[in-house]
Amino acid sequence: MRPLDKSNRIVIVTFLPNVLKGLVKGFYLFIQDITDLKKAEMTAIKERQVAMQAATNKSQFLANMSHEIRTPINGIIGMTNLLKATLLDEQQIHFADLVSRSSESLLNIINDVLDFSKIEAGKLELEIINFDLYEMVTDVIQSISFSAETRNVALNLQFEVDTKAYYKWDPGRFRQIYIHRICFCSCIFIL
Repeated sequence: MRPLDKSNRIVIVTFLPNVLKGLVKGFYLFIQDITDLKKAEMTAIKERQVAMQAATNKSQFLANMSHEIRTPINGIIGMTNLLKATLLDEQQIHFADLVSRSSESLLNIINDVLDFSKIEAGKLELEIINFDLYEMVTDVIQSISFSAETRNVALNLQFEVDTKAYYKWDPGRFRQIYIHRICFCSCIFIL
């Protein structure tokens, strides 16, 4: 289709016969100018294409950056675990634990970003397996305890149900929801 300017118009032409006593005596001609409607439609199509390309580019960028950042973080976690297996004094063990927990927290954030890009691309899949709720919650509390300590927030873990309760769901998504819930509550208490 040619670009539209002042000399180009898009119209709908309707011919209706003028019938009198069974004979066509002429035609009624109706012309409706839809140029502005078509311009708006073409603009909307172009804007949608630009927006879809931008969303695709953002998702690809997030996925690539998440992968690129996870590689060195996994290296830090691995080297910290090797360090912890050597002879260390009590303070060095404490520092190595802090590095390990901080690295794992950062890795969880990176995984959240990657999940966000998967959600936008419609490729997020849930892993439905059995997991130990007590073990999961204890692990979450331990992984964010350093961050809580720096904000003077006390985390207390109390279970009123059987400590060996198993649930069937996606433990990774449960962990994300639980961490975000704890962080939200912590922000409320800090204010």
